[in-house]
Amino acid sequence: MPDRQHEALLQECRDLFRDRLLEAVRGTLDGVAESLQTMADKTSNFEVRTRYLDARELAVKHRDVIEAQFRRKLMSEFQDRVDKADGELDMTGGGLSLDDLQLVDDDMLNETLKFNDMAQKMRRHCDAEMSALDQRAAVLLGKPKVEADDNPFGAKVVADSFKHACQQVECPMEVRLVFMKSFETLALDGILSTCREVNDLLVANQILPKIRFAVTKNESKLPKPGEPGAQPEVAAAAEPAAAPQEDMFAMIARSLGGQMPQAPAAPGMGMGGAPLLEGANLMGSLSSLQRGDASVLGAAAAELAPLLAEAGNLQNVLRKLKDTSVGQGMGQMDAMTLEIVSMLFDALFDDPKISLAVKGLIGRLQLPMLKVAIASKELFSSKAHPARLFLDAMGQLGLRLPRELPADHPTYKKLEGHVDGLVHNFQESLDVFDVARAEVEAMIAAEDKEVSARMETSQKELEQVERLALAKSEVQDDLRARVAAHPSVAHEVFEFLATQWIKYLVVVRAKDGADSPAWKAASEVTEKLLWSVEPKPTPEDAKALTKSIPMLIKGIRTGVAAGGIEDTVSQAFMQKLMELHASAVRAQPPPPAPVKGKDGKEAKPIARGPQPELDFTKPMTLDNPFGGGKVEVSDDDLDFTVAITPASAPAAAGAASPHATGSMPAVSAAGEGAKPAKPTRPAQKVRLPTKMEVGIWVTVEDEGAHTKRPARLHYVSPLKSHFLFVDRQGNKVFECSRTMLARRLKLGEVVMLDGEPDASLFDRIMEGIFGKLKKPMPGQPAHAPTAAPA
Repeated sequence: MPDRQHEALLQECRDLFRDRLLEAVRGTLDGVAESLQTMADKTSNFEVRTRYLDARELAVKHRDVIEAQFRRKLMSEFQDRVDKADGELDMTGGGLSLDDLQLVDDDMLNETLKFNDMAQKMRRHCDAEMSALDQRAAVLLGKPKVEADDNPFGAKVVADSFKHACQQVECPMEVRLVFMKSFETLALDGILSTCREVNDLLVANQILPKIRFAVTKNESKLPKPGEPGAQPEVAAAAEPAAAPQEDMFAMIARSLGGQMPQAPAAPGMGMGGAPLLEGANLMGSLSSLQRGDASVLGAAAAELAPLLAEAGNLQNVLRKLKDTSVGQGMGQMDAMTLEIVSMLFDALFDDPKISLAVKGLIGRLQLPMLKVAIASKELFSSKAHPARLFLDAMGQLGLRLPRELPADHPTYKKLEGHVDGLVHNFQESLDVFDVARAEVEAMIAAEDKEVSARMETSQKELEQVERLALAKSEVQDDLRARVAAHPSVAHEVFEFLATQWIKYLVVVRAKDGADSPAWKAASEVTEKLLWSVEPKPTPEDAKALTKSIPMLIKGIRTGVAAGGIEDTVSQAFMQKLMELHASAVRAQPPPPAPVKGKDGKEAKPIARGPQPELDFTKPMTLDNPFGGGKVEVSDDDLDFTVAITPASAPAAAGAASPHATGSMPAVSAAGEGAKPAKPTRPAQKVRLPTKMEVGIWVTVEDEGAHTKRPARLHYVSPLKSHFLFVDRQGNKVFECSRTMLARRLKLGEVVMLDGEPDASLFDRIMEGIFGKLKKPMPGQPAHAPTAAPA
């Protein structure tokens, strides 16, 4: 059954598979027509030439039918295989009626065999990519394995879809076969590139980033030794077969068996020759030691009592315990447990990722953990064991704390209280570990809250950058619509709007919003400026212009100051504006700019034509309305696939002023009271993995140093244009735009991880133990095969 978490990704891959294949089919049909024409021109056999030309006509005349039928059948075949994986299709044939069983004539059988051969050739040509797709499709469909013919992205799907498309066209069989053969030759590269793109998308979403190849044997199919063709069958495998899970304690104990002393000869004696100490007596002695009462050690008390105080100073007191009357009196299993727990703390103290302060606090738990291990070996086999979960929580917190955490630090004091409470309260019930774990997890949550507080400034800055980018996108659409409504206005005005005035509009839109009085005022000045330079054919129009100029100039100067427009630029425009107003009052179009001839003399003016296309979309530098000097604004990283609220949707420009009334055009809340502008932005094409969500862990390569740092995605801006990554201590590691993140992901400088970059503390400890024993942990191969990327 398709995995729920992969349903969206499966649909995305399906759409990519369909679209790229359709592009390949269209391109191939163009090539097929040309290829068949060339072949017809080269042959002298009239009958063969006729077939080539008929097949060419099939490619040209019926290509729309072929494309449409191919698309429909492709989706049908794809869904059939998904449904089969989901158990919704009955593939046994039990549902067939006698009416469905028909004899197939030789021609139909021959055509079917030809298309089957085409599928096999396609599979061989794309073997590496399709083998990888077999395995990755199994992951998407929630299956351990998917056969090649059952793969929704497989060669059989493509071949059957093309066969169906060809069969919908009325033509002789031999013509279809000629057409098919020519298509087969030209389509392979397009199909290969399609499979490669689907694989790339799956790898980007961490679906089997690396494909491993293993040798598998099928006993029923292998020839006996000595027979022809006796060789192992090589098949792709997503992962090597997992070894049966075995209890870690049992594996370590078996490995240490040769190093441990044999059972004592005298009955009633422990492994070290001291009186046997087991059961309640042993646990009682350990509890006394746990509380700091060394009197139970007898003659060894003077030696061991001071050592017990060193449990928190990265000293392995359990190793010393073996030489005491308690250790010497342990039975074989308890002595083995003591040895393994001693190794556990050796590995803990060697772990470089835990701060020294936390190691010292966990060191105080040596005797409680020994008691836990003696009472329940599930500590080693169950990830849900309370004591194990507590250690993992301590490890998680330890990764977030400074390596040199002073003893007077409030966090250390608080954590020390939780550990001391556990040491003093633990007797037999594991509930105290659950209580202590909850307290540590509360500290982790508090640390996360502090990180969020520290990152508020960075988040705010990213939100402001995004607000400016969104404002720029909306403003340039607004200006584009206004320019379209005033096509006869002088180019100098349009250029001023596109390169200078837009800065002021972006500042207002970003800072105050689309519904603010400030934006309405700025929109009104923009519309008045465009209206003011158009010819005024009536006295009423000229009078209205003359009356409005002082307020217009004041509004422009306000915008020039707020937008940080340079004085020289604004002064030059004001001078030109005076000329344009004078021409408008005379009801004349503005004179074209003088043109110099090759001899340097003024040439004959050229009649004004349509306005040249202006680029409103270039990045711009303006005064940061949120403080901090200048800021560069670009909307290239906005995700335009994210729904934008109606309040932020740009509006279109209205009609020119009604000349008959001589009045200014009315300006609405959106700017000028007109129809909504049509969307001018294409969907964002910067593709990111669907798993790139807050909380995911990555490694980030430091530029120049070529070292990788683990980081967690802490924040994504509302329109997914900017991303903020932090380390475990809440320090900023990486802050980037959408485009930069996509580029660094592609280059491998940012790599997504399946989970946290490090295993849990207990798992790391066990890895350390097995590493010293030079043995693989349960479930891990002793020698993993080399992984080759697909």
